[in-house]
Amino acid sequence: MSLKFLLNILLCVTCVGLFSCQQNKKLEEDLGDKVVTEDYQKVVIESWGDTELTQMKKGDTASIDKLIGINNGALRPFYQKSMTITDVETKSDVTDFHLVIMSKENADGGEAKLSTRERILTIKNDSPANSSGQASQKDAEDEIQTTPFENFLYVVKLCSYSFIECYKLKVEDFKEDLPIAMKKRSCEGFSDCQWSGKKISIVVRMTSKDQQTGAEQKINNIISFKIVKNMPYLFRMVEYCFDGLSEYQNQKFPVKVCQFVTDSQQGN
Repeated sequence: MSLKFLLNILLCVTCVGLFSCQQNKKLEEDLGDKVVTEDYQKVVIESWGDTELTQMKKGDTASIDKLIGINNGALRPFYQKSMTITDVETKSDVTDFHLVIMSKENADGGEAKLSTRERILTIKNDSPANSSGQASQKDAEDEIQTTPFENFLYVVKLCSYSFIECYKLKVEDFKEDLPIAMKKRSCEGFSDCQWSGKKISIVVRMTSKDQQTGAEQKINNIISFKIVKNMPYLFRMVEYCFDGLSEYQNQKFPVKVCQFVTDSQQGN
């Protein structure tokens, strides 16, 4: 699977993983009643737990992998990144979190690209669950700099956008083994070397217009994510997946894009 091929796919499937260029054939049946936005938001916010920004500490860190599966094949690595809070500045109305982000982007037959950047994540002190997240990501650089917390802020608002309708909300408890890296450090305080939380999935229907014909199109895809409350605050969304259909050179095929937290440590 060449890097050029994957990059073309990612032009079709946005970095946050909300939309695909074609209809997901698995979702053409009756989707049932539309999900009430308020009900969806209540479930998502409750799954996150407390919204106290003091939960974010200097030294909190996580490693995150992005994987892509084509034609129902196994998920394969696309990039890896690590994010560390290096400083916290509390102001009257906002808190600034200074981040160092290191990434490893897979290359096509050559050496992987390694890079480091710094950014400041500014969050309003009042009700962070309703703060403005990074609503869209224009390129790979945007995505690499986006934290799981910002993805959470976006999915909270997901069903409230005028061009999106939501269906088939499913909420379930999950419990599973910790990532291997965390197991190697005495399981980071997790009982039985397992974490647990809520898994939420929802069908999103986006309405758009064909740029050539002007005809209205409705696109259905699945968004799912897992939240673990007793992870470092910024990294509680430990899994985030898009499951849909894409197109490349007039060929349609299933695509699954996921981000996983593969390691994390609490700061002091």
